[in-house]
Amino acid sequence: MFCHRCGKQLPEGSEFCNRCGSRMKTQEERLGRPEFSAPPPPPRPSRRRPVVEPPPPAVRPARPVSPVRSARPVIREPQQVDPDDDVIYQDNDEGIIFRIHPAFFEAGIAYMLGILASLVVTALVAWLKLPFWVVVIFAIGFLIPGVIKHVERMLTIYTLTKVKVVIQSGLFEKKMRNIPLRNIQDVYVNETFKERMAGIGDVVIDSAATSGKMAMENINHPRVYADMILDQLQRWN
Repeated sequence: MFCHRCGKQLPEGSEFCNRCGSRMKTQEERLGRPEFSAPPPPPRPSRRRPVVEPPPPAVRPARPVSPVRSARPVIREPQQVDPDDDVIYQDNDEGIIFRIHPAFFEAGIAYMLGILASLVVTALVAWLKLPFWVVVIFAIGFLIPGVIKHVERMLTIYTLTKVKVVIQSGLFEKKMRNIPLRNIQDVYVNETFKERMAGIGDVVIDSAATSGKMAMENINHPRVYADMILDQLQRWN
């Protein structure tokens, strides 16, 4: 192998001349053939995000259809509501129209006065620095009248049936008076100004069989119950 420029003999495979430094031609260049080069690799396709399909909508299971039941009408008995909680309407063999107690008005006033008096005594005991049992004794004494009136109210019962009027009263001695409707001559209402403001009054019954008059004292809505007694009297006249 010789240098194509200076002619120096060179060993096989030399790329440059040892004398002039020229680059040696390759065999392809000497033969005039183009140097073979591998074709460039094809471009890699761009990465794409995987397409994730949305899950199908959840389908609720159909509810089992219950068999159609025959509709039966529900019949409810009408309830009678009266403004006075003490009134008890009954439909029995005795034919009771109403059964009531006197109003809570007098017992309530007695309780209120007892509570106010107890508060006054409590303030005096605290100011005088007396023992607490003094307050307890006075409070019991002040509340006793209210308790007595309350018990008397519960033991006093006014009853109207289809044939008579019954007045029952008494705390230690029980008294009961019966007035047949056929003997009643007159029924009227007696109300003072204070009783009218409180909505209470007396129903006075005038009977030919008894001496004097009988009264349903201190009852709520006295005119209502007087009209009920008069309605029963019309059946006997």
